Amino acid sequence: MARHKNVGRPICFKKDFTAFGNIGPLFIKETMKIKDTGDCLEVSSMVLGPQKLDSKIFPGVHYCKLLSPARVIDYYMTDSLKKISGCLNKDPKESHAAIYTQ
Repeated sequence: MARHKNVGRPICFKKDFTAFGNIGPLFIKETMKIKDTGDCLEVSSMVLGPQKLDSKIFPGVHYCKLLSPARVIDYYMTDSLKKISGCLNKDPKESHAAIYTQ
C-alpha cells in the first residue's frame, strides 16, 4: 500500500444510476460503468429500487451491482500504478487499439 500511496491513482465512486423506467430486466442487462480518466478509476453502479412495501411484485426489494473486492485489489496492486489501465472491461464495439494510443 505504501507504493500505491506514493504513485498510485484512487478509485472515484460516482453517483449510482438506474435502468430506463427502473425495470428489472433492463437492470440485469446493464453493467456498471468503469472508466479510467488518468486521474482515477471512475466507478458508478446500477441500482434498482427500493420497491414500495405495498408493491404487488417484490415489495421492499432493493438491488445494486457491486464491484468485486478482487477487482479493487487488482487495480490497487497493478493498474493504479500505470498512467492508464489496460485491462478494464470494455464495450465489445470499442477498439482495443485506442487503449494503447492514449
